[in-house]
Amino acid sequence: MVGKKNGFISLFQTDVGHSILEFHCIIHQQALCAKSGLTSLDDVMAVVTKIVDLISSQALNKRKFDALLDEVNSVYNGLLMKMFAG
Repeated sequence: MVGKKNGFISLFQTDVGHSILEFHCIIHQQALCAKSGLTSLDDVMAVVTKIVDLISSQALNKRKFDALLDEVNSVYNGLLMKMFAG
């Protein structure tokens, strides 16, 4: 899947002509995340909020994220922001 020369990721990067964000064994990462104690929705939302803050904190990160959304033909055109009531 992620072999340096013949893996899907390297072949796909060659096809699109630039590097892409890689995920190695996403199911394994999800299992590790569950083991680390992220079992409640509040814990998950805290991590998601940190990721959203990281992406939106710097213009370069935001441009890269927007470019990724364009590449994958996402129905969304930016970050979905959580609205707090109260």
